[in-house]
Amino acid sequence: MPIIKAEIDGHTIVLVGSFNPQIFQPAWFASQNLLKKEEADGAKIEIINRELVVFSSSWLRIEVMSERVIFATAQAQAFEWLRDLAIGTFRVLPHTPISMLGINRDMHFRVETEEEWHSIGHRLAPKEIWKGVLIDPGMAGLTMRGRRPDEHKGALNVRVEPSDRIKPGVICECE
Repeated sequence: MPIIKAEIDGHTIVLVGSFNPQIFQPAWFASQNLLKKEEADGAKIEIINRELVVFSSSWLRIEVMSERVIFATAQAQAFEWLRDLAIGTFRVLPHTPISMLGINRDMHFRVETEEEWHSIGHRLAPKEIWKGVLIDPGMAGLTMRGRRPDEHKGALNVRVEPSDRIKPGVICECE
């Protein structure tokens, strides 16, 4: 079976805890030497207020709420930068309570034809069992959960659904 390369390969680091969103502004990241000054100055700010901060740069998107911080990139080669930024941020804020951490990946794959796109759904979610229940069923999304196949503890959730960014295509999300 040929190896298919993801056309979009995103990574997200999600931290759950207790945060003060107003701290997490581009200028603050630059003042802590976590982002370059030019990068912070050129950041696209979507919102900054007491409850929510959202901004992005050429490789990064940060969303901060009082109970959650999300560091995200859609560039596979930037994952190590993303990891270093998340670690560096909370090294500067060592007393910030963090209760959970998640590292997620989403990969969008283009398929050659609509027939091939449908065949993925047919293999993952056979339609036969839906006869008499639904007319013309199709896979909108499928989530599988299982133990990790490596030496780390925990479980993985893998979700496959039609891509909203690549047509025809599928997205595979791992969390």
